[in-house]
Amino acid sequence: MAIRSLATRFGAVVIVLGNAAMSEPAVRATPDAFWIDHFDDAPDGWTTQTGSGEAVAAFAAKDGVGVLEIDATADERNVWWAIMRHRIAPPLHVTAMRDRAVRITARVRTDSAPRRINMHVNHTSTTDFHSHLKEYDLAEAGTWYEVSMTTDGFSPGEEDEVFVQIAAMDWGTRTYRLEVDWITAELIDPRDAPPDLGMPLAYRPHLPPPAVWPRSVAADLKAGSRAPQLAVGKGVVTRLDFPSEAFAGVRGWGLLTLTTRSLSPPPDGDDPDNGLVRIREVLAEGDRVVEQTVIDFRPAAPGGVSAVPINPAVMARLASGRTSGLMLSPLGDIEAAFDAETSAQLHMSDAVAEPGPGR
Repeated sequence: MAIRSLATRFGAVVIVLGNAAMSEPAVRATPDAFWIDHFDDAPDGWTTQTGSGEAVAAFAAKDGVGVLEIDATADERNVWWAIMRHRIAPPLHVTAMRDRAVRITARVRTDSAPRRINMHVNHTSTTDFHSHLKEYDLAEAGTWYEVSMTTDGFSPGEEDEVFVQIAAMDWGTRTYRLEVDWITAELIDPRDAPPDLGMPLAYRPHLPPPAVWPRSVAADLKAGSRAPQLAVGKGVVTRLDFPSEAFAGVRGWGLLTLTTRSLSPPPDGDDPDNGLVRIREVLAEGDRVVEQTVIDFRPAAPGGVSAVPINPAVMARLASGRTSGLMLSPLGDIEAAFDAETSAQLHMSDAVAEPGPGR
């Protein structure tokens, strides 16, 4: 890549030249601690992979932008994921990562919104592929966003190769486009790490139990619900509406609680997605259900309570009124009913609670 050779030749400080109308990254480190791809040439070293569903993906460089094209039209259940992946060590030094953090920054946009992406750093010995991973909510289609993540305790072995990847998952059942203007990886002193960009979200975090949340609001089950009770199953969905004024001053994560009344799970099998309940947003404008999944969860046994994290971006849209509610639908062969007397409770806080490690 032309920009990578500039960084190698001139060393510590380089002003990256390109389209003046676009934001550009600055090289802040020596070549053995900084990697960049600006997609000025054909994509070198990038691979793509899809899984879970029936989506296919291809990656190319077009007009100085990396483009991940995803065709999910054959994936009726919308359970797919697609990644673009590149090795960053070597050329970065693996041994230097033991006492330094890896910071990944990218400039990205999508053709559909709201949609989430995630960025992940892993190595050839990685076994927990939810570690060193952050999600990002891209609220507007066609808008460029700068997002970054900084690892904590990332320790590859001397013989390991290290990779960075960007992923999309469960966006819907149409064709989609994720564009990357540029992406960088640098080794930094974790004590000097600046705040990460783009409101990075923990993946399925552990949140405090319902009793400690200072505020909650009960869902309105009447508006838009196709079922006479809070239930999901074949041909049955339930819509939970919330008044936007109930979210005044809310910050950070929310916790949705549902008490299971009855449950008919599918037979045991090899499909990890079968038997889940899916939550999606309902946008106020046009009463449109967003195809992107907020989260999937497996209901608790009858009498038990499911505590489901709702990410800060969705909470912010509920507060602004852009999102009017949440839609619950079955994923696979499941029949579930929840206690409609206590209704669904969405717990919230005026303070940003730090979630525990994801699971």
